[in-house]
Amino acid sequence: MVIGLCGRMGAGKSEALKIFSSFGLNVIDCDDVSRLVCAPGKPCLAELCVAFGKDILFPDGTLDRAALAAKCFASEEKTRALNAITHRHIIDYIRNWVKSCQGDCVVAAPLLFESGFDKECDIKLALTAPMEVLLQRMSGRYTEADFKARVKKQYTDKFLIQNCEYVIENGDTVEELKTKIELFLQCIGKYGNA
Repeated sequence: MVIGLCGRMGAGKSEALKIFSSFGLNVIDCDDVSRLVCAPGKPCLAELCVAFGKDILFPDGTLDRAALAAKCFASEEKTRALNAITHRHIIDYIRNWVKSCQGDCVVAAPLLFESGFDKECDIKLALTAPMEVLLQRMSGRYTEADFKARVKKQYTDKFLIQNCEYVIENGDTVEELKTKIELFLQCIGKYGNA
């Protein structure tokens, strides 16, 4: 079984993955995969350089994510071009990872629907949280204005709720999230004695 885990920035996907892992599920984060497929020497990075120029690289040949973001998020067309390149490589990597796993898998995919990977999941689970909680969780990484600009480009909680079979509201503590995940696993007939 493949569970697609989605949610807006700050919804708690990374913490949820740790909890799923503690229950014995195989877990992977698309953000981590993005870094792997964009490493020096990888085809994805070469394609990005062709599309956006070699000035998206640091002198050592690694990807300058800030430079890439500055180029890509300025226009919808460039964002689509970026996603067309990266999503293909990320999904290929995850497909191979899923095939190599024994047991159930949880894939944390911030762009689950945008990438099309939702069609490859047996169950889609959304994490939601109030905007003030999202802001608080991301305050060390982004200014409020930058965070709001980024989250505005993501699907809304309403969309995720309408398009996922299950939803966990994660505005509380890690302990409460763990309890909710355990109930979710029991609900889908997995790990009843976890």
